[in-house]
Amino acid sequence: MDAMQTPDGVWRVETYVPQRGRTPWFRLIHVPTENAVEGLTIGSLQELLEAEGYGWGDLEPVPATGSDAERRGDKSA
Repeated sequence: MDAMQTPDGVWRVETYVPQRGRTPWFRLIHVPTENAVEGLTIGSLQELLEAEGYGWGDLEPVPATGSDAERRGDKSA
């Protein structure tokens, strides 16, 4: 799974392909609360990011090593 995040780590974007599909979709995760919106097209993802003050170009790759909790900076994991 590919993942990117905002520079401050508040929002994480993941791509995924549903079990019965071939088209990739996007998932937007608010990292502090772990709330997620799934099934987003690139257009709807961009709208949500812009509403929060971020642009597509602001996203940075998420490091591929470590657990999800470590990538989020959660010290309790």
